[in-house]
Amino acid sequence: MPKKHKRVQKTVKYFFRILRIIHSGSLKWTLTNYAVSLIKGFIPLIVIWLLKLLVDEVISIVKSPDVELSFSLILYIVLTAFAYLVGITTNLLAKITSSKLVRQVSEKMYALLHKATSSIPFSILEKGHYFDMIYRASREVGHRPATIVNSMIQVLQFGLSLFAMVFVLLNYHWSVIFVVLLAIAPLLLVKLVQAKKTFQWRNEKTSEEREMNYYHRILTEPVFAKELRIFGFASVFEKRFSRLNRAYSKKEDKRIVRYVLWETIASVFSLIVLFAFMLFIVADAIGGEISLGLMLMIIMALNRGMAFAQNLARSISDLYENSLFISNFFRVIDQKYNTAQVNDSISLNDSIRMKDVSFSYDEKRVLNKVNLQIPKGKTIAVVGENGAGKSTLVKLLCKLYVPADGEIYFDSVQLSAIDSSVVQASVSAIMQDFLLYNLSVQENVGISNLNSMDRTRIKEILRSTGLEKTISELPDGIDSLLGNLFENSSELSIGEWQKMALARALYKEAEFYIFDEPTSALDGLAETQIIDMFFKATEGKTKLIISHKLTTVLRADYIYVMKQGEIVEQGTHQSLVEMNGEYYKLFTSRTRLLNF
Repeated sequence: MPKKHKRVQKTVKYFFRILRIIHSGSLKWTLTNYAVSLIKGFIPLIVIWLLKLLVDEVISIVKSPDVELSFSLILYIVLTAFAYLVGITTNLLAKITSSKLVRQVSEKMYALLHKATSSIPFSILEKGHYFDMIYRASREVGHRPATIVNSMIQVLQFGLSLFAMVFVLLNYHWSVIFVVLLAIAPLLLVKLVQAKKTFQWRNEKTSEEREMNYYHRILTEPVFAKELRIFGFASVFEKRFSRLNRAYSKKEDKRIVRYVLWETIASVFSLIVLFAFMLFIVADAIGGEISLGLMLMIIMALNRGMAFAQNLARSISDLYENSLFISNFFRVIDQKYNTAQVNDSISLNDSIRMKDVSFSYDEKRVLNKVNLQIPKGKTIAVVGENGAGKSTLVKLLCKLYVPADGEIYFDSVQLSAIDSSVVQASVSAIMQDFLLYNLSVQENVGISNLNSMDRTRIKEILRSTGLEKTISELPDGIDSLLGNLFENSSELSIGEWQKMALARALYKEAEFYIFDEPTSALDGLAETQIIDMFFKATEGKTKLIISHKLTTVLRADYIYVMKQGEIVEQGTHQSLVEMNGEYYKLFTSRTRLLNF
């Protein structure tokens, strides 16, 4: 099958899928919208027919001077006014019903997108093509549901109105059908071609849009504000944003000018056909072939019919364009990943082992044949210089990454045979790049189980992590909103945020705890207190610690030393010092710094 036909098939498929989402979002409001559109579609026919009868009645009265105002004339006036009133009412009702439907469809689509993105393997999230894909999907899901719903309603409404006008015009001559088709076909073709080109253009420019958006964030978001002022780079990014925006706008303007030119040509052609047909109608009225009332009705129906035909063409092209764009949304939620696991539960009775594990970022090897064992209930430390591969090792143990070679075992079960969600549910961690959540204190701590938070336990953990006094001074205690994103929130220091991240990791009941630089933002006294608390809170638990701080590493039962993606040394602190190797260098360099 030719590629063009496949693309059309996909577009039609996406349209029917979004139609199912609209119906499943709220069948009640969908049917209500259809009913309102049906009424709106036939109101113009009723109005024109009543106006024709009204004009004919007036002409009849004028021709008979002795006839006074008739009951029929008053009835036609009242009915015409009532028809206009119904039209106004249905317009207002349509705004309410379409707004309701749009909100429910948007909610449904956001839910589908959020579910899809939250289940995408972590390793894919770091790929550049994913950023483009998710940017497009997020861009469309924000407003496409509204435009699709409105376009569907308009296609139904204008289609019915056009059918009604054609029905009126058939009173004059059957050839009117071909006149309407001849007038509208070029405009519809231009709009459909333009819709496809717009879709292709926006997809091609996704990376540029993201780059502009990034520069805009640097210039406007608080997270960049301090360095922006200290290093004074605002003008640099203003220029970069302006350069990209001007280049983008220049190409966009050319594209729009071409489109407007073709649409103007198509519209002029439609007008020529319309007025040529009007000449025949007027000529027939002058020759007495039709009454003045019928002439007025036909001209009004022709004029309104052409307007409805143009609006129908616009709505069809909008629907086509939106169906193209919404394909970006479906490409995200349709992504299939290799999740062929056989174990849906996990328990640790012996140890966690890494056997000949290797991993690469693209073509760069960052771990090479790593062998490591973490016995149950023991504390293992991994040390090494920056870039040695320690954080990558952590992500592999959390099954955020999958080894390129080798295998990881929980007891005798291969990690590859366990669903990633099961592994991650069994692990608690504080990462080196821990996050700051603009949520309440208790939500920050209990985020692993927001549906059932234990306030008493949360308070105990806050006390043990040294946050009790800080939190008690906040306006609403543990219900206080943290961060600076929303009003009436309270900001913490970076050290306090790290304690909050540690509290979050400790709150989660887990088989295995991972702490990647858990005290990097803390002073010496706070570090000692937190480490004491940490070991007390996780007594008997299996722990892996990544740290540059010797006060933390010294508490480990066994230590692995990494260098350039490999385990180069292993043993207890004392045995490693006696080796006089890499660990000894790290240990003595830290000791000299402390003595200094």
